[in-house]
Amino acid sequence: MTDPRGIQHDLRWTRPNQMALAVMCAAAGAALLLQASRRPMRFVGGQVPVYPERVEAAAERIDPNTTSAASLRRLPGIGATIARRIVEYRQAQGGRCFQAAEDLAKINRIGPVTVRNMAPLLSLPTSRDSTSAETDSP
Repeated sequence: MTDPRGIQHDLRWTRPNQMALAVMCAAAGAALLLQASRRPMRFVGGQVPVYPERVEAAAERIDPNTTSAASLRRLPGIGATIARRIVEYRQAQGGRCFQAAEDLAKINRIGPVTVRNMAPLLSLPTSRDSTSAETDSP
């Protein structure tokens, strides 16, 4: 490449340029590892890292009578549309309309499998265990 003054410049990667790039990449990788090592984590069974703040959030139960659509989306099988339908249904019914997990089946696109999967994650005034009813029948 030639600049306006007519001086020829060689823009190929020389060995020192390549080494400088390798050193910078290694430094960036070390910085990322250092940042990751500062985050507290525990290992369950020596394999899977568990972050305390995520465990706390996962253990939190969700009350469909009071929670927002964004929180409802954390339930298995509940996306943005169904979460919005739950909130709209709750508002139309005037408040605490869900007394048991099975009451959520009144919402369009929520079936028995979805109810069964999300039941352990719900905080409701009463709970009817649908799994024990299925196992008790002959």
